[in-house]
Amino acid sequence: MSVEETGSLELFEGKQQEITRQELVERVSEHVNRILRRNLYELKLDEKQTFRLLRQKEELRRYLKEAGTGNLQVKEYLISFIQEFLLNGMKMDEEMIKHTFFFSEKGSRQAAVRFDILLFLYKEQYGSGAMEKLIEEHGLLSGTENVITEEQIEHVYGVCGRKLKFIEQIELLSRKIYAYYKGLGAIDELRDMKIDGVSGGVSGKEGTYHSAWIFYHGRSVWLPFLDFEREEEMERISRNLCRYHQPGEISRKKGYLVHEMADHARVVVARPDFAENWMFFIRKLDNIPEVSLQQLVTGGHAEIPVELLKWLMKGCQVTAVTGMQGCGKTTLLTAMVGEIPEEYTIRVLELAFELHLRERYQNRNIVTFRETAGMMEHGGIGGRRLWKYRKNRRSREHYRRGCQCKSGVMDDRERTDRFSVYDFYAPCKKYEKSSAVTSEQSVEGGQFSVGESCIRTGDGSGTF
Repeated sequence: MSVEETGSLELFEGKQQEITRQELVERVSEHVNRILRRNLYELKLDEKQTFRLLRQKEELRRYLKEAGTGNLQVKEYLISFIQEFLLNGMKMDEEMIKHTFFFSEKGSRQAAVRFDILLFLYKEQYGSGAMEKLIEEHGLLSGTENVITEEQIEHVYGVCGRKLKFIEQIELLSRKIYAYYKGLGAIDELRDMKIDGVSGGVSGKEGTYHSAWIFYHGRSVWLPFLDFEREEEMERISRNLCRYHQPGEISRKKGYLVHEMADHARVVVARPDFAENWMFFIRKLDNIPEVSLQQLVTGGHAEIPVELLKWLMKGCQVTAVTGMQGCGKTTLLTAMVGEIPEEYTIRVLELAFELHLRERYQNRNIVTFRETAGMMEHGGIGGRRLWKYRKNRRSREHYRRGCQCKSGVMDDRERTDRFSVYDFYAPCKKYEKSSAVTSEQSVEGGQFSVGESCIRTGDGSGTF
C-alpha cells in the first residue's frame, strides 16, 4: 500500500538536531497503525481499487505478525515498506538523512555503526556469507582471544569502508528501523548470517547490555561493541523469538522455552526469575552441510572410522554421538542416518525439531516427534531406552535427540524397536571407557580416536 494512498506523516522540517532512532520507529509505527485502522470504503474508490488495497492491508497485517520469526521473505517485505515510507512519506533526502541517528556526525563514528556498514557492504557481495568472509578476510579471530574488538572494526573500516550512496543509506537505515521496530535489535542482521549461532544477555554485570555473542566454528565470540541498551529491549527480542507458530507465552511460572524459528533455527529463551535476566540463544541449523560419511571423515586411514560407523548402523548397534558444543555432532548424526538399512522405519525424538531428516532423505519412512512431558511419562515412541538415557543424565550432560529404527509400527503392546542412535553434549571424562562415537575423529597409529576414549582397530588395516 503506497504512502500517498494513506497520507504522509509530519516531516522534520527545519530540524537541525539529530533525528533519533526512537523518533523514526514511532513515525513508522504511526504510519502502519494509520493504514490498518483506516476504513477504505470511505475513500469511495471503485471496487477493483478497494479490493486491491484490502488485500495489501491484510498482507501487511499478516507480515507484521510474522516479523522477527526468521522468515526472510517477511523481513524483506517490511524493510521495503519502511524504505518506501522514508522516501515517499517523509520525503527523506540526502540532507535529511545526514541528521538521522545512524548517519549523523556523532552516530557515524560509533564502532557498532561502522560494523553495520561493513556487514552491509559485504552482504551486497557475499549474501549470508558476509560475516564469515569479514572474519576470515581480515583475520578477526586469528588469535586465541574469543572477542572481536572495536579497534579491529575501526581498522577494517579504515581499510575497506566507504561512503554509501544515498539509495544504500536509505536501505541500511530502513534495516535498522525494522530491527528496532519488529526485528531483533542489535543482532537482527547477524542472525541471518551463515554462522553457528547468536546469543544475548549472557555476560556482563547487572545493568550493562553489551552482551551479544556469536557462535562461530565451535568458538563462542563476544562482540562488545554491540549493545542491547536496556532490559526492555532484551525482553522485546526474547519474546519475538518465541512467536513462531505460537508455542505459548513465556511467563514467571514457565520461565524458559525451547522452540524453533521459521528457518529451523533452534531457540532457547529464559526470563527472570528462572534466569537472572532475559537471555536467548539461537542455534543456526540451516547451514548444516549435506555430506556423506566419506566426505565428512577425511585424512589418513579415513576409511577405518567410515567403515566402523557404517557397521554400527547396519549392525543395529545402540550408538551415542558425543562431543563439545559445535564440534559437529548434528552433522555426523545426519550423515550416519543415511547408512541405516532402507527396510527400517525411522522414528526421531527431539526436544525441538532440528534434524528435519525428511527433507534430506525424502524416500525414507521417517517421522519426527517433539519431546513433551506427557510423551516421556507414557513411554513416548515405544522408547523406554531413550527415557533411561534422559533420566540418568548428569548435571554436565544434556540430552539432545534420539532416533529409533523399527521393523514395525509404534505400539506399546508390541515392542519392535531395533536400536537407537542419539547424541548429547557430554564433555566430562565419565565416557572415556564407553563405546560412544564422537564427532571429533582422527586416526593415528592404528587406532580410531573417540574424544577421550578410543576403539582400537588392530594394525590400522581396517580390520576390527
